[in-house]
Amino acid sequence: MTVRGVPQSRSWRRWGSEFQAALTRFQLDTARALTSDPDITAIVGQHVHVVQPITRVNGKLVVFGEGQLLSNQSAACCPAQTEDGMLVFLHITVDRERSKLVSIGYMPTWDRHPDYTVLPIGDALKRHEAPAGVLRASYDRTTSVVGRIPNPSRAAGGSPALDGTTAFTRRGARAPPGL
Repeated sequence: MTVRGVPQSRSWRRWGSEFQAALTRFQLDTARALTSDPDITAIVGQHVHVVQPITRVNGKLVVFGEGQLLSNQSAACCPAQTEDGMLVFLHITVDRERSKLVSIGYMPTWDRHPDYTVLPIGDALKRHEAPAGVLRASYDRTTSVVGRIPNPSRAAGGSPALDGTTAFTRRGARAPPGL
């Protein structure tokens, strides 16, 4: 793929062990191999039905697992974490030679059943679209796994720039009302 004549490479991975937030050796090894490629800008993983960490590998951020976006899985059949997900926002700039991830953030979501509605947790709390305790528990599960996202413009080991509640590293972050 090219954007403005610049070769682009993004990798979407289906990997990991179902219902496990912990990363597998295969995920880590694959992330190390892919992020060593200078043409890879971003890696986004899916498959395990629960949220997994966003972390830095070889100086690049890797979204290991976004959790659920829409599913018929619920706490009635599966771990409660299968109702949790996140929308991940990657802001990538492109110059004449390269693409660069300049900011990343995420918004925790919860899948409401039985109508299969994906609710951004902050908005759902404001609008009373689900029990507040359920939404807070989902928010806590997601942010306990993902936590703060390292600022993509800093070297490895740099200070975190987000607390995982909303989008952009340059704007900071605030918890949704009621949390």
